[in-house]
Amino acid sequence: SSGINAEYGNIYEGSKLLLSLLWQMMRYYTLSLMKYGESDKELTEKEVVEWCNKKLKEDKNKKGRSVFKSFRDPILTNSQAMIDLIDIIQPGSIGYDMVFSGNSPEDKLENARYCLTMARKIGATVFALPEDILEAITK
Repeated sequence: SSGINAEYGNIYEGSKLLLSLLWQMMRYYTLSLMKYGESDKELTEKEVVEWCNKKLKEDKNKKGRSVFKSFRDPILTNSQAMIDLIDIIQPGSIGYDMVFSGNSPEDKLENARYCLTMARKIGATVFALPEDILEAITK
């Protein structure tokens, strides 16, 4: 018989295989929560990206500045698109004076931290860490 032998130490030490499996499970769970209105049809990642870009393009203040191709798009590493989406979903929730416009590693990290804090503040379930955003890791 074959199977995965996972112990506490594997999780604590960050076994790449186990962590990858956990992230994929969380990703599947998150996508399973997103459905078309009253139907049971789940949205695909592509459809979520299209919705995000539509919202970013429609917002007159954002002018589509943060449009992205996929959740692995390097443009996401500065967190601007996610910050803009948070502000679109809950207008006025973002203090843009707290957002750094630079693309230095320090600015990106501060933006990622602020982005995740504000996402939680408006009620989003967040599985990612600021470092995941910097690396454009999809979760």
